[in-house]
Order: sequence, then C-alpha cells, then structure tokens
Amino acid sequence: MAPAVAYSTAFQLRVCTGKVCKRQGSPQVAKFGQDLQLPLVEVQTCGCLGECGAGPNVAVIPLDGTCPLVVRHVGTPRRMAELLRDVCAQQEVDEALLQATELRLAGNAAARGGQLARAERLYTQALELRPPAGRHLLLSNRSGVKLEMGDAEGALADANAAAQCAPASFTTAAIRQVEALVQLQHYRAAMECLLAARERHPAFAQTDNYQRTVADIQQALEESGAT
Repeated sequence: MAPAVAYSTAFQLRVCTGKVCKRQGSPQVAKFGQDLQLPLVEVQTCGCLGECGAGPNVAVIPLDGTCPLVVRHVGTPRRMAELLRDVCAQQEVDEALLQATELRLAGNAAARGGQLARAERLYTQALELRPPAGRHLLLSNRSGVKLEMGDAEGALADANAAAQCAPASFTTAAIRQVEALVQLQHYRAAMECLLAARERHPAFAQTDNYQRTVADIQQALEESGAT
C-alpha cells in the first residue's frame, strides 16, 4: 500500500473503470466505496490512469491541496478498505461487512455462471454474518436466484425482507417482489406492489424497467381474464 498522505479534512477517490481495470473488478470496488457513504470521502469513477497492468488503479486526491497520488492493485473491497484506512486515515471497515461483500460478489459471479445453488449458499453465508449494511442487496440477489430455481415463495419472502430494509431508491426489491408475485399468478398484488414503489420513489416511474414491468403485468392480467 502507498504511504499515507498528510491528514486532510476530505478526499476524492477516482477509480479507473477503463477496459483493463474494469475486467479486474474496478466497478465493484468503486460501488463498495460509494456504498460506505463516508462523510469525508467522495468516490467517483474515471477513465484510464495509466499503468493498466498494475490495476485497478485509484487516484487519491486530498482536498486540502496535498499532492495527489495513484494507488495500484485496488481490485477487491478489502483492498479498498485498506486504502481508506492507510492512505485516507479513515476508520477500519467492519470485518463482517467486508466478508459479506466478498461473498456477495462471489455469489454474483456464480449466478452469472449458472451455478444457482452455489450462489444461494454464498448469499446465505453472507447474511448469516449479520453485516451492518448491504442486507437488502443480499436478500434481493438471493430472491432472484430462488426465482430462477423455481422457488417463487422463497423468492417472495426474500424480496419482502429486502424491501423492508432497503432505501426507497432501491427499486430492485420491488421488481423482485413483482417477479415473484407474477410467478405465483398474484397479478393484482404485483401491480399494487409496483405502484407502492412508485409512490415511495417517484422517479422510478420514468425508468424503462418500470414501464416494461407495468406492461408485463397488464398483459398477464388480460390473459388471466381478470378485470
């Protein structure tokens, strides 16, 4: 890890998401840093910072005018946590949160590879750690996996739990609820759920995801003969 810069009141971190660093996991690292919502650290993404073979690379910019530096090989949430601690003088990131994030990312990779049972186990292991944040992400992801495995009831239970602990802007939980309700042929409940999510987060109504989901539910209602 690079030597610490002088203590500052605030830092801006720019995480390279160029082609090479992106393949090495930089978008997930940036998202992890952003989700921590540290009051003295702003995490952004940026273009190539050079030395791609040593990536993912993160530019650390102290906002007190101290000379910036670039930290190399920041390819995991744990490395980002080390950077925040050693370079930005931030508090240690909760170990349960780190482990849960690592398990979630591994679960995501397993799900993308079609290893649904493994993904479900990894999400469950992460939830059992009781991380102080990110529970809604784990529940939502596990809901999606359960639905693909044919467990609509389990998917709905996870989606409901995700919706209860998620911020209003996290509309994926509502989508997971709707998907499970449609699978269970509870079309009216699915529409009510979607409308409630729109009320909590009005900007959701302008998204393609919302419009597409409304159309899907309306079609299902028509095909079921419901009035």
